[in-house]
Formats: sequence, structure tokens, C-alpha cells
Amino acid sequence: APAVAEVPAPAGTVSAPPADKGFMTKIVSAAAQGCTAATVAAILSAFTEPLVNRLLVKRMTFGQAFAEMTFAATATFFLTTFPTNMLKFPVFEVINMILSFTSLSGSIRGIVNGFLFCTIMLPVTNYRFRKSMGWEIKPALLYQAYVPT
Repeated sequence: APAVAEVPAPAGTVSAPPADKGFMTKIVSAAAQGCTAATVAAILSAFTEPLVNRLLVKRMTFGQAFAEMTFAATATFFLTTFPTNMLKFPVFEVINMILSFTSLSGSIRGIVNGFLFCTIMLPVTNYRFRKSMGWEIKPALLYQAYVPT
């Protein structure tokens, strides 16, 4: 059979939307979106997390907590917020995307997503919290507060 040449659409017309993306393309896209969000959140969290933890855990006044904040401390804590966010955000997005391919209802999908995310990421969250407070990090404490969470 002779080859058929593809004729471009006339000027001013809209071409058909591309075919639906595949499973892996959607997973990689979700992970990339998670990485972008993780970077922005890490920058903001490097300053705000230690400040809030001083207010809520150490029961300092805002002035006392703010006085303890330095650029050096913020930059050092960024070295914690960035890698932990690069784990947490993409993992959440990937779990969410994988579950979107199931037949679970939205609310059940949310419960399963929350359970999986908390189970996988609680050690990372506890590591980060302890680091922001300047507390000792012990592997035995990384699942601390799992049941209440």
C-alpha cells in the first residue's frame, strides 16, 4: 500500500488533544510536581518550622523565638528540610497517582493514601521535628506518635 502523507491542519484550527498519557508518564509527572512543591516548601519551612516549634513546644514568646532565629540556623535547617521534603512530597504525589488508577471511592482513597503516607513518612517527619528542636535523634523514636497520627 502506498504511504499516505500527513496533511497539516489548516491555519486557525485546533488539533485534536494528545492521546491519554500512560501510567508511568503520570507517575513521573506527579513525582516532578512533588519535587517542585518540595523545593518551595523547604525554603519556607527552613525558617518557619523552628520558629513555630519554639512557640508551641518550648512555649517561648514570639520575641524570644524570633531572637533565636539566625540566617546560619535557617540555612543549616534547610539542609534538613530540603532532603526530607524531596522524600515526602514526591512520595505523596506518587501514592495519590497510583491510587487514582484504582476503583476506590474518593474518601476511601484518601484514607488509604493517609495511612500509607503516614506509615512510610512518619520516621522522616519525626527526624525533621527532632532536628528542628535540636533534640537527639534515636532510631527507636522515629515511629513515636504513630498511633495518634
